[in-house]
Amino acid sequence: RQSWATLDVRPNPFNPRTKIEIELDRAARVEVAVLDARGRVVRRFDAISMSRGLNSLVWNGEDQAGAPAPSGVYFVHVIADGRTMTRKAALVR
Repeated sequence: RQSWATLDVRPNPFNPRTKIEIELDRAARVEVAVLDARGRVVRRFDAISMSRGLNSLVWNGEDQAGAPAPSGVYFVHVIADGRTMTRKAALVR
């Protein structure tokens, strides 16, 4: 059970951007990465301090270099307080 946080990605499927919503039961330093189906990092967000409650950021469907990521299934991977959570997201171009 992961009552320490919830993670949602919406809209899903998406084009051209999706909102990553992270709700925490307490403030924490959070790392967020978008991985492709093979587990490779497509986009990594800088570790940020998030407050208790609902926090959000936007993935614009681009890779780390700013190029459009291809259509496909991606995984939004969140690490907070040493705990992890992952949600699937589908990019449809």
